[in-house]
Amino acid sequence: MTSILPEVGQVVKVRDRHWAVAEIMSSEVPADIRRYGGGVLNTLVDLSSVEDYGQGEQLTVALECEPSTTIPEASTLPTCPMGLSTLRQ
Repeated sequence: MTSILPEVGQVVKVRDRHWAVAEIMSSEVPADIRRYGGGVLNTLVDLSSVEDYGQGEQLTVALECEPSTTIPEASTLPTCPMGLSTLRQ
């Protein structure tokens, strides 16, 4: 479970697959009902698959209830120490 919410467009790992966050919606469950459920505020997140074999797949999850959800840190592509022009020669 994660306590940090992702941003729209960010890639997350849910159910051992990578997804792009399409929309984030706060729970509309009234506070008195949430109190009986442990007081946890669930955030619904619409996800869109970014994997080749999952193109077009959509998934909506209550993010706080999903086990082992990860939000990878931003990463960059490695730089080529010789530069691309050197490789083309």
